[in-house]
Amino acid sequence: MRKTGKPRGPSLEDIFRRTKGSGGGGFGGLPTRPDGKSWWPIIAGGLVLLWLSWSSVHRLGPEQQGVVTTFGKYSHTVGPGIAMTAPFPIQRLEKLDTQQIRTTPIGSSKSSNDNLVLTKDQNIIDMAYDVRWSIKSPERFLFQLDQPEQTVQEVSESAMRATVANFNLTQAIGDGRAEIEGQVLERMQAILDEYRSGVLVQSVSIRQSDLQQRSPTRSARSTPHNKSAKAISTMRALMLAK
Repeated sequence: MRKTGKPRGPSLEDIFRRTKGSGGGGFGGLPTRPDGKSWWPIIAGGLVLLWLSWSSVHRLGPEQQGVVTTFGKYSHTVGPGIAMTAPFPIQRLEKLDTQQIRTTPIGSSKSSNDNLVLTKDQNIIDMAYDVRWSIKSPERFLFQLDQPEQTVQEVSESAMRATVANFNLTQAIGDGRAEIEGQVLERMQAILDEYRSGVLVQSVSIRQSDLQQRSPTRSARSTPHNKSAKAISTMRALMLAK
């Protein structure tokens, strides 16, 4: 007696024969061009052109500069306008806003050891201020600094303590503040330039400068000097990390 079963499906040979006969170049019935050739070479070529235009043509705004790297190493810097590079991953362009003024606040309105600065006449003042800065060298900014905000903060704290140490209490909380701001800016810029940071300090503005009311402990008195030394060591560590 003959066994019956489910009807057999098409064999692989049948499937490939149908695909070949559909005129789609092996891709499920895609119609051919009028000359009988497949559309796939044109589609593939269009995708390649799209990839080239996306990764090779760059538009930079008036406030931007672009840092070009070749296989991860610095190549050159381009200015505003249209810039051309080799396609990714051969070359890569990173845009930076070199006209933006960034603000790093140092200290707070609440009294804390982080705000304390020692004057020339051994008084401790509670100080808070803002540092405004921008990028002057994009390639150095990208490759020399690991943590820009932290670097600016550490350098500003070190410069402020070194500067205030040359002023007495009356000057530090009174008419000497403008001179302190100017000297801190100069000190900061000298340190940042020494380490080729690519940062331009625009201004230093003291928000608060008051005599510390509480009698500081021995550990608090040593804080300004210790933090100044720590700032320099941190700065060096951040630079060497690159």
